[in-house]
Amino acid sequence: MVPDRSAVLADLPVRVHATGSTVATRDGVRDAPAEPGCYVWRDRDGSILYTGKSVALRTRLANYFAPGRERKAGIMAKRASTVEWYVTGSEVEALILESTLIKRFQPPYNVQLRTYPHYTFLRFTDPGNDGVPYLEMTKGIDPDGRAYFGPFWDRTSAEQTRDFVNRLFALRQCEGRLPTARDGQSCFHAQVHRCQAPCMSVRELAPFHYGPSLAEATALLRGDAAQLIARLDAERDRASTDLRFERASELHQMASALRTLHGKRRHLRSAAHTPNFVVVVRGGDGAAARRSVQVLAFSGARLQGQVEVETDASGRNATARRATLVRFLRTHYPTARPLDIDLAELDQMHVVASWLARHGRSAKYVALPDGAVTTESAKPVVSEILAAVRKSIAEVALAPVTAIPSDLAVAAS
Repeated sequence: MVPDRSAVLADLPVRVHATGSTVATRDGVRDAPAEPGCYVWRDRDGSILYTGKSVALRTRLANYFAPGRERKAGIMAKRASTVEWYVTGSEVEALILESTLIKRFQPPYNVQLRTYPHYTFLRFTDPGNDGVPYLEMTKGIDPDGRAYFGPFWDRTSAEQTRDFVNRLFALRQCEGRLPTARDGQSCFHAQVHRCQAPCMSVRELAPFHYGPSLAEATALLRGDAAQLIARLDAERDRASTDLRFERASELHQMASALRTLHGKRRHLRSAAHTPNFVVVVRGGDGAAARRSVQVLAFSGARLQGQVEVETDASGRNATARRATLVRFLRTHYPTARPLDIDLAELDQMHVVASWLARHGRSAKYVALPDGAVTTESAKPVVSEILAAVRKSIAEVALAPVTAIPSDLAVAAS
């Protein structure tokens, strides 16, 4: 069945402000608006050939008929009979819409974004009766109240991180029932000092000794590596001073590996650390664009709404702007959002996070507190938003996005 326009518009994660269509010719695409959004090429039978996005639809569509275009674009444009467009409110919404439509309709000329990445997470097992959890890999997030770390783009990355954390903190690695001293000899990992061997400890004391290591491992998986790196460097220096060069070399290698891991995870940006967040984005570099900024409200990856805030360097309207933002936040976050992330939403979160990473000097990510937003809880968020607005007034690029966590570390509820 050929999907019509109503099928394209059904159950979208973003709002489509306007739609239109025209014949797929050089003159026809001049009717397209110069606004952000997605476009859909169709053949004579109405089948979707290709879906794309642009910050300026008219310009992008005209490029398909320009001299020197890519060979594939030329072939596809010749096959196309009509082209449709779907106007969105911003570039990031166009990106989310593009990813959604490609996965939904599988256009033959779209090579990327056709499938969901195979995200992998790490989590600690339920302590159960023995009180000694270990790290395991999982393909999704279950509503079990535990902390999840990731996403990792493939199983290998997750395995490498798990093995490194196990080695660094000498965590339990055996699965299933925890052995006891009565079972006999400890395992190989304990014999080579790669495990604290809680199975050989007095059962009542095992959690007591194991707890600090779990806390440090959890902090590292959440992205807090600076303190641990500094501690390893200090221990390395002490070992070197004491002429324990083998130990110093081992500590140096661990610190170096941790720096590498932390660097990779810092670039694994995800907006899914908190279910609710807002993005403050400057419109552009011109004088007109600097008169205001856009504040976009997200719940997960779904854009709930947006509001334009004037920069107003005089400060005369500061009270009114603050009141407007408080109302905006209370309107779009009236209740707590249960954290139940499916694969589609996780993919959309990745789209948002990737966009933020590319626009780090013109966008600011602001996390919202858990639960429903009240007048009181909105105040610090509004202050952070207005701080970003003031930077825009000073004609300084907005602060790089540092608030986005390096990984998804969420407690499912």
